[in-house]
Amino acid sequence: MSDVPPVPQQQQHMPHYQPQYGPTEPQTSKLAIAAFICGLVFCIPILTPLAAVTLGVIALIVIASSNGRTKGNGFALSGIILGLLVGVGQIWMATSAFGLVTEMASGPARRVMKGLEDKAYSQVRNVLATGADQVTDEQLDAFRSIVEENCGKLISVGFDWYGQGLMASPQAGNMTNPFAPNMNAAQVFPISLEFENGTFIGAIDLVPNPNPPTNPNFSNIFKVSNVSIIINSNPVRMIPVPATNAPNGAPDTDSSVDDESETASEA
Repeated sequence: MSDVPPVPQQQQHMPHYQPQYGPTEPQTSKLAIAAFICGLVFCIPILTPLAAVTLGVIALIVIASSNGRTKGNGFALSGIILGLLVGVGQIWMATSAFGLVTEMASGPARRVMKGLEDKAYSQVRNVLATGADQVTDEQLDAFRSIVEENCGKLISVGFDWYGQGLMASPQAGNMTNPFAPNMNAAQVFPISLEFENGTFIGAIDLVPNPNPPTNPNFSNIFKVSNVSIIINSNPVRMIPVPATNAPNGAPDTDSSVDDESETASEA
């Protein structure tokens, strides 16, 4: 045997790599960006402000729980603030528009009804349109008597938001949208009248004032062509219209109606 020790085999060492976890760039939250965009879009009432606030709140929660992997607090907060501002602005604009529409209808109707109640017929004619102002005192008095007998004393005049009073108008088949009034066309507005004996609905027919005052407002840019009130399920109108359309407040002047009734009584 040889005394020379064996040469040990060379061990091969494989390199050992440790995974590297360096800092990564946080990603901007898409929810935050969406909230900001919705806050800028104000043309869709209610929906976009609500979406901006909702998405912004969710984005803030997601960002806070991401341990720094997501950013976008600025976008989210901006979306929430813009959404709130736009929402409040839209509510204010809608409230103002409804107020103007209400005054446009109830203002002239209130002046007419109060003038009739006080028997100030010349005052009533001042707000009537050309043609309608030719109504006689007897016709106005007949309408006032019917209203007074069935409804009592007038308390207030408002806007009929349900629109049921529109059918009382003689223009019921040819009316325009009361929520989008056209300043250059005839308008029909539903009105609600509170009397001592209860609340009655009706309609007021308006036409553009050909000679508006120097300081016009939404209650005097129109003239009244008729006022109708539904009493006992029938429309009673201040300005008489042909009997074939509907009952009138003033006595019917159609002679054919009287002839038919006399023939029937003789039979």
